[in-house]
Formats: sequence, C-alpha cells, structure tokens
Amino acid sequence: LEAFTLIKRNRGGSFTHKLVIAGKEGDSSVAIKRLIKRNGMESEVFFTGFVSSSDMPAIYSMADCFVFLSFHEGFGLPPLEAMACGTPVIASNNTATGEMTRGVALQVVPNDIIGAAGAIEKILTDTTLRKALIVKGMAHAAQYTWERTAELTMRTYYEAGNTAK
Repeated sequence: LEAFTLIKRNRGGSFTHKLVIAGKEGDSSVAIKRLIKRNGMESEVFFTGFVSSSDMPAIYSMADCFVFLSFHEGFGLPPLEAMACGTPVIASNNTATGEMTRGVALQVVPNDIIGAAGAIEKILTDTTLRKALIVKGMAHAAQYTWERTAELTMRTYYEAGNTAK
C-alpha cells in the first residue's frame, strides 16, 4: 500500500492503476483503511472481500502484477497461482516464498517501500522484463503439480527408509 501510494504521488495523474486487495479482511484491515484515508487513496484502493478459489484465476489474470510481501511465510501458494495465470510476481526475498520465486519473480525486502515501488514500476514499464517474468513464471508454476508433489514425497520416504538401514 505504501509503495503504491509512493508511485501515485511521484507520477500523479499519469499513473492510472488501481490497487486491489483481495481476500477476507483480517486484523490489520482497520489500520490499512486508516492509512488509505490518511493518504487520500480511497478512490485508488479496492477491497474484494472473500474471493472463492474458483474466482481467483480471474483476479490474478486481470492484475498487471501480483505483490506478495511477507516477513513470515511458509510455502506460499498465491505467487505460484499468479504465475500460472500469467501475472508477473513481486515477492519477499527472505522467506520460503523467496526461495521458491528466486529467478522467476522480482524480489524485495518486505519493508523496503522504495524497493517495492521500484519493482512495481519496473514491471509496469519494462515490457521486455514483464514478458520474461510471465514466461518464466508460467514455466515455473507448471512444475508444481499434485502428481509431482506426490512423486517427490514418495521418493523422500524411499530415500529416508534406505538410509535408516
């Protein structure tokens, strides 16, 4: 939100993008809405509320980029889902998500507002980079299937069983 606000302030009327915050409102919603109001961004930010899993591909596909910055995250599926829908991703560089998106997404430190704003602007203005991230992201997401997960899990169990002897 702060990175989006920074871009909007710097580019003014030439920046016509909107910020969509998808998902059920949580504990931080009141603080987020207060920040939106304080920055005069009420007409620039939209909350979808709960979105069903069947509707998420449409949300991802309509986005110009997907930003997933977190200080503490396990293996986050949303960046993979966005990549599978052809949406370039900006992700945290310090979590399991950072490991999973390395080389196929732009990565920033979660609390680096200037870095996040720069990453958003790169994706929105550099068509070569944008296309490369889309291609890499779709190929990367295609590797994560339930079948492959089951195969790797079985292989791990097999290897663990063989080394226990």
